Amino acid sequence: MTDHRLRVIAGSSADAARVLAILDETSIRVVLPGGQPSLAHQLIGITLVDLLGRLFPRIEVVTSPEAVVDPSLPPGPPTLFERLEIARANGGLEGRATDDAPFTVNVGSIDGPSSLFVDGNGWQSYIGTQRSQLSFQPSRVPFGPLTAACRAATHTFAAAFDTLRAARAMPRSSYSTILGYRTSYEPIADEDMPSCAALDAVLVGAGSIGGAATYAFAHVPGLSGKLVLVDPQGLEERNPVRAILAHPDAAAVGAAKVDVAKEALAHHDGLTVVTRQMLISEYHASLDQEQVLPLVLCAVDSYESRRSIQDALPLEVINAACHPEEVTISRHVTDAGPCVCCLHMADVLDVVRKRSRLIADATGFPEMTVIMLWNARTPLQPVQLRGIERHRGLSVGALAAYEGQPLEHLWRQALLYGEALIQVEKTRVTVAAPFVTALAGFLLAAEAAKPADQHPGLKLGPGGVAIKYEECPYASPEFAHLSKPERWPTSECLCRSSRRIRLMKKRYGLA
Repeated sequence: MTDHRLRVIAGSSADAARVLAILDETSIRVVLPGGQPSLAHQLIGITLVDLLGRLFPRIEVVTSPEAVVDPSLPPGPPTLFERLEIARANGGLEGRATDDAPFTVNVGSIDGPSSLFVDGNGWQSYIGTQRSQLSFQPSRVPFGPLTAACRAATHTFAAAFDTLRAARAMPRSSYSTILGYRTSYEPIADEDMPSCAALDAVLVGAGSIGGAATYAFAHVPGLSGKLVLVDPQGLEERNPVRAILAHPDAAAVGAAKVDVAKEALAHHDGLTVVTRQMLISEYHASLDQEQVLPLVLCAVDSYESRRSIQDALPLEVINAACHPEEVTISRHVTDAGPCVCCLHMADVLDVVRKRSRLIADATGFPEMTVIMLWNARTPLQPVQLRGIERHRGLSVGALAAYEGQPLEHLWRQALLYGEALIQVEKTRVTVAAPFVTALAGFLLAAEAAKPADQHPGLKLGPGGVAIKYEECPYASPEFAHLSKPERWPTSECLCRSSRRIRLMKKRYGLA
């Protein structure tokens, strides 16, 4: 079975077909306000349909055929209905008719029956089973509507899979703002703050998270300045169901991710976009020795890539990451709080021992057996796979596809990045979760777009509200967590090198 929407970890193709059937048969209706919807509601509708349309073919959109696209949105067809239809098809799925009892998402303050209500304006978003009470003056800041669309897509997806691990009940009423990361059961009196008019940054990684950050920047009206895009990879056929900036035509020809991102920003006449299809270490090596880095936006998914970023002596980094049950955003200022590597140092130093323990727990093998199989890359035999199946409560033959493969291959297949784990009886399948990586990317862009110095208490960072923001995408933002992790105390981390700190201070003219 070849369907890029899912990946079988344990089970047969026949078992996975049941998961695909849920995606294919779930009907969703997205209802926008009548007449001429506001910019915020258009943005929610288009983004929500774009994310859901990558997984679900049965989507019905209700909007006025006379509604025209707000001029603040990127160029495209003039009617809102046309934009919504394009968004629905971006994942490459052929649309199908909905049934008589769809899961209904009402956008804005529509009064009527709905499974879920979603709203947003400025920096604030809303999600809940009650009608939205947002009533602020319209704003051209896109980040509240964008994050609202992600959260609505996540809860719509979770509703389709009752067995979704970590799924929570839909919130009754949840308002949240990216300014200070506050939450409430009632609308929040947000400060009327515009996003930055000019950007000066390097975006490292133009995949699922970095592409979503680019999508957000594309929706900031009048954005100017300079953005350098650094990523060595091209698109693959599986990317359109996983990344909001990836479309089937570009994926079919393996288009460079940085070129796709640049094209999405082409309508910003005042924004200079520079593409570098290379690793961040190669980009840094290409610069003059004393050249300083602007704000670095980190959208990579490995410790090695984050270390390369820190090795480039950046002064300020905003890092975005996602895990199966968590989206995180953190801001780092070198020599003033933890660097982007400090947060992962404990895992790195204990990686071998921790990995062996985790695999031993997952397979039922003794830890020494795990180490021997891993180091020797010994092909797994049927008797070993049957033992793992018994230990995991899987059906006989569920892991047959891994016969003759090393243990490392089986373990890597269980790692999730931008995916949701679905377990139906004894079948374990991961399904693409583009709304999770999109939320991380939108929050990354929002943090970068906050006004520079006027309100430090509304930003992340050593002098801000917190260093790190963590949110479970399947829960309400009210359960999110703000924290101020400490710097790694010893010299294993690059940011503890006295020589590097001297060089950094000299380069940036710091005391």
